[in-house]
Amino acid sequence: MSNKHFIWDSYSDQPQVIKDRAFKKATRRKELKDNLKLFFTSIFILPISIIIMKFFKGNVKTSNIDFIGLGVNLDKDDGKNTQQDLVQELGVKNLIIRLPLSDIKNIDLYFEFANSFNKNERKNILINVIQDRLNIENQEFFKKILI
Repeated sequence: MSNKHFIWDSYSDQPQVIKDRAFKKATRRKELKDNLKLFFTSIFILPISIIIMKFFKGNVKTSNIDFIGLGVNLDKDDGKNTQQDLVQELGVKNLIIRLPLSDIKNIDLYFEFANSFNKNERKNILINVIQDRLNIENQEFFKKILI
């Protein structure tokens, strides 16, 4: 697998869509065994799991306020708790904070930022760690950053 198939799109900070049909076919052929195993396992397991789910159905009621979340960013923080006030005003309980690995040195700031939303009311906060191209291609650098 060569790197020429994985062209990086710097605008979206992710790989571009692979357009080489021969490479796609070769990759599918290489993964055929795993896909067949997945298919046949699904044929047997899926009907059984659907039947079991009918008997063990829970009584969980979800309201929109519990279902809807919001993404907040440390780089948009103005130091005046504007984002925190807006989240409180909206009544959102689920938040996601994106943490790029390129900014891992500021993890303490992200921790403080996440905790700042829990001052008035407890929120469910998901930290989404984002890799960049350097971390994907250079495993040694990736390990060094994490340790």
